[in-house]
Amino acid sequence: MNNERRLNNTIYLMHVITQNYMRRHHANVDAFLKLNRDKKVLNYISECPDVFDGLPMDEMQRELEEYIDAH
Repeated sequence: MNNERRLNNTIYLMHVITQNYMRRHHANVDAFLKLNRDKKVLNYISECPDVFDGLPMDEMQRELEEYIDAH
């Protein structure tokens, strides 16, 4: 995958996972940003997009929840 395509895919994953997390947890943007400051969620997604790529949304959510619980 070329660099631009990988970057676009990573940004898309960050968006989708963030939106899904906020919806499932009834969190607003401020609450998510606080979580991100504390747990570095977006950094994790951006550093490990292959973990999420191709997973169904429920699996993406489970992976993110496991990361949050571990940190």
